[in-house]
Amino acid sequence: MSILVIGSANMDLVAFADRLPGPGETLLGNFHSFEGGKGGNQAVAAARAGGKVAFLGRIGLDPFGARLRKSLQENGIDTRLSGEVEGPSGVAIIMSAAATT
Repeated sequence: MSILVIGSANMDLVAFADRLPGPGETLLGNFHSFEGGKGGNQAVAAARAGGKVAFLGRIGLDPFGARLRKSLQENGIDTRLSGEVEGPSGVAIIMSAAATT
């Protein structure tokens, strides 16, 4: 059975710090980027679970787009139905604070 995922593929830009900053405050932390997007994540999960997956979405013609497409393909996902759009790929800005107890 084949699975078609229709959705977004975004680059997740994640800042990690011990806590979230207050208004106007600067904190030291770490920054990482991850391939993501709700559709992209679902496609990867289905492929890793053994599904034959194709992804239908739009990916920007920028370095993030190249990385997103490569990641999908490296996870065994058929990207032939995915189109390209002029301009940037979608991004998500995420701030993550360490869990406190």
